[in-house]
Amino acid sequence: MTTEFVYGNVLTGEMHKTKKHMLILDPEPLYTKFLQKVLKRYEVKSPHPIVAFIAGDKVIVISGEGLTSNKHKAIPVDEELDKVLQKIHELSNKISELTNRLYEEFFEDV
Repeated sequence: MTTEFVYGNVLTGEMHKTKKHMLILDPEPLYTKFLQKVLKRYEVKSPHPIVAFIAGDKVIVISGEGLTSNKHKAIPVDEELDKVLQKIHELSNKISELTNRLYEEFFEDV
């Protein structure tokens, strides 16, 4: 990682460098609206409570038997898959904690 923000044109090879800056924005209530929109778009239904979270550029939906969608078939979670889901959730939580710490330190009073 570097403190420089580097960008350029891949066609011409022209490169630019500038001092890196950042913003952290709190997406609520957009985050919740986005998840609701995704669940509605895919017509996600379950007779049980649904847990949904964004991981990378995907939405993971977990529920009990009877979880359905109009585009994908829900798969049963075995022990190995459960370990993967737990790891994804742990990493997501860690990223969230670190991001929240930065937000509180630099942007919360804004």
